[in-house]
Amino acid sequence: MFCAGADLKERALMDDSETIKTVDSYKMLFNKIDNVLCPSIALIHGYALGGGCELLLSCHLRICSDSAKFGQPEVGLGLIAGFGGTQRLPRLIGKGAAFKMLLSGEIIDSNEALRIGLVDKIAENLDEEVHLLSLKISHNSPKAIAKTLESVNRGVELCLEEALLIESDLFSKTFEDYDSKEGMDAFINKRKPTFKDIK
Repeated sequence: MFCAGADLKERALMDDSETIKTVDSYKMLFNKIDNVLCPSIALIHGYALGGGCELLLSCHLRICSDSAKFGQPEVGLGLIAGFGGTQRLPRLIGKGAAFKMLLSGEIIDSNEALRIGLVDKIAENLDEEVHLLSLKISHNSPKAIAKTLESVNRGVELCLEEALLIESDLFSKTFEDYDSKEGMDAFINKRKPTFKDIK
C-alpha cells in the first residue's frame, strides 16, 4: 500500500505535547515536499488514507494504480485531518469535493479520485508510467522547472494580480540563465538543448 495513515495505537499512547510535536514534524516534512524545487511524483498502490492521503497532496504529481483507494477518515475517529488535509485538499480538488471527502470519511476508488482531480492518471504499470513521465520532465531545463514550481507555489494563494507579478519576475530572471539562451538557440538551430544542472 502507499500509506494507510498514522499508527493510532502509537498515537493513543502519546500525551498532548508529543502529539503536537509529531503533527508539526509531519507538517514540516509535507511542506518541504510541497516546496522542493524539483518535481515530486507520488506512485499510489493500494490504500492512501488519512496522513497517507495528506502525503500525496504535498506531491506535485500523483499517479495511481487501478486498485488504489483514497480517504480522509479522521472524522469517524473524532479527529480532523491534521497534516494539511483541510487546507491542501480543497486547493487541489475544490471545496465541494473536499468537503465530501473530509466530512463523510468515505473511501473512494481510483476512478473517482481521477474524476475529482485528486490524481492525475491511473496507470496499469506505475513504474513504467512514472519512468516515462520523469524522463519527459528531465529533458527540460532544471532551472526553468524550479522557477515554475516556485511561481506556482508562491502565487497560488494570492490574488491574480499579485501572482502575475511573481510570474513576471521569475520569467524575466529566466533570461539571465544559460538555459534560456541554450534552449532558444537549440530550437532555432533544430537541435536538442544541453541544459545545465540546477547548481
